Amino acid sequence: MKRALITIALLAPLLATAERALAITREEDIIRNLNETFKAPSVFPPNSALRPNSDGTRDHNGTNHDGRVTTPLGPDEGAPPEQLLDIVPERTFPFLVAIVENQRPPQEGYVCAGTLIAPQWVVTAAHCTFTWVRRWPVDPEVFVLFNTTRLSLPGPKIAVSKIVPHPQYDARTLKNDIALLKIDTKGQSFGPPLKLEGPSPITRRGDIGHVVGWGVTNLELLSRQKGEVQQLLQVAVRGDACFSAGNFPRLKGAGVFCASSLAAHHDVCYRFGGGPMILRDLRGERYLGGMVSWPAVCPPAVDKMNAYLDVQHFVPWIKSAIAANGGPGK
Repeated sequence: MKRALITIALLAPLLATAERALAITREEDIIRNLNETFKAPSVFPPNSALRPNSDGTRDHNGTNHDGRVTTPLGPDEGAPPEQLLDIVPERTFPFLVAIVENQRPPQEGYVCAGTLIAPQWVVTAAHCTFTWVRRWPVDPEVFVLFNTTRLSLPGPKIAVSKIVPHPQYDARTLKNDIALLKIDTKGQSFGPPLKLEGPSPITRRGDIGHVVGWGVTNLELLSRQKGEVQQLLQVAVRGDACFSAGNFPRLKGAGVFCASSLAAHHDVCYRFGGGPMILRDLRGERYLGGMVSWPAVCPPAVDKMNAYLDVQHFVPWIKSAIAANGGPGK
């Protein structure tokens, strides 16, 4: 018995050291995430974005994939680089949520945007949850904010009770960058949710989508905006036109599509991660077509393209994951 006690006493410092070594600090999280980001494929888009032909056609045969003839879409000068875009009117997107960590005020604790797709479920980008999944549920307190036009004036705060990242999410290649958050509404009703299913954006070439979130749309605004206000960007869907050997090479065919901002000087520059791209189906109903996932670059003074996650590619996984984790709720 005495020998056993001596052995335990000798091992105790070693066990404590090992426990400290296994603990992940926030600083280590940040460094690891940055390393993974730098290993990721290039996110710089082509210098010459796809533009309409002079005769107004988009595809080689002059029509969209569904047979509709489209009209030319050139870049809109819009707001200059140093000017904010218009603030989105309150309740325009009731399904949009801000994902925040509770330790800090929303302006500082803001992490990503998300979209309510069922009474108790929010979809966002997996890279937004990358740190939490490693530490969950010991350290972070994660919440979503509804009805929040300005982060300094947050709406109702609802706790996140479960995080379900895509099982094949790869932080290095950025493939399958999607995750689900289950929220504890405690019987309250929010939304309504955004319709989940619709045509794949890859087939909607030429259509206009709305990207919303609390991001910075141009680098010149970074020092004074800091993602405080909810903003809307109009983008044109470009099919798979942004993929090449030097641009998003490993993402082509992996549930992604291309789109370009219609504002010459503004794009999903910073902190738009997890935000929805809202499209309309053939009946005119809004649905979740795409999502801002991997990091994007701030726009130059020419029209360009970025890659977005095709949410429709992941609808089967979304449905099965919700069903396996308690259903959509009421």
